[in-house]
Amino acid sequence: LQAYAVGRHRILQGRQQEAAQLWQKLDEEAVPTLAHRLRLEAAGTLEGIDPAAALALYDEILNADALTDRMRFTATLANARLLSTTGKVDVAIRNLEALLLQLPLDPRSPIALDELQQLQQRDEG
Repeated sequence: LQAYAVGRHRILQGRQQEAAQLWQKLDEEAVPTLAHRLRLEAAGTLEGIDPAAALALYDEILNADALTDRMRFTATLANARLLSTTGKVDVAIRNLEALLLQLPLDPRSPIALDELQQLQQRDEG
């Protein structure tokens, strides 16, 4: 937990490289959930500064072997929102559709469905 706490602090300080070292350490110590949470927080802070880096972090999370449904849902939704703001609406739509097919009973499915419908309307119009 100490590495996670220090990593969060480094992210808030804008010291992404040091935070990356800490989430890699968490991965090595077989604590992937905490490592993914740090990546998710870092991606959130990077969205407005460096969208490409944020998308890379979301992809890193989503391509992980051991990923909880909760983390997959959160990362996919954040990734889709960022993709849509960078003009990749079609990719965002496909990702949300895949998420809803994969986790249809998730209690947050209505949020993803609403997001999907908004993107589809935007893409058609």
